[in-house]
Amino acid sequence: MTVIDRENFGMNASRPWGAKWQASIGGAALALLTAVMLTAPATAQVRSEAVSYGEKDACLDAARSEIAALGIEADQISALKSVPETGGGAGVGPVVTGVEAWLTPKYCQGHLVFKFDEFCRYKEVYSRGDCKVPAKP
Repeated sequence: MTVIDRENFGMNASRPWGAKWQASIGGAALALLTAVMLTAPATAQVRSEAVSYGEKDACLDAARSEIAALGIEADQISALKSVPETGGGAGVGPVVTGVEAWLTPKYCQGHLVFKFDEFCRYKEVYSRGDCKVPAKP
């Protein structure tokens, strides 16, 4: 014979899902929400849909936010373009797995490359040539 603890497994009329179950789910949800908020920059321009293959200027708004966060002014930029990173989609053609935004500054010979996932969430920035990634102000 199985004994059911009515208080903790949804049999209590005042708390249909049980107090301990609610507390454990609530705590997990709060921990997840806190982790997401701490890891996502406040300036992120996150999309609700993934970037489509062939989409022009993907993630450039998010790139501009990251560029501004580094203190780089518009008059210091020679060019900015986005390049999708793709992976093979079995039988469906290329699938966008991320986007790189290539910034060509006027003050150095090279590029700053901002990497984003397929939803334009910022991942990292690195430099090419003699350019250096400025420290955030």
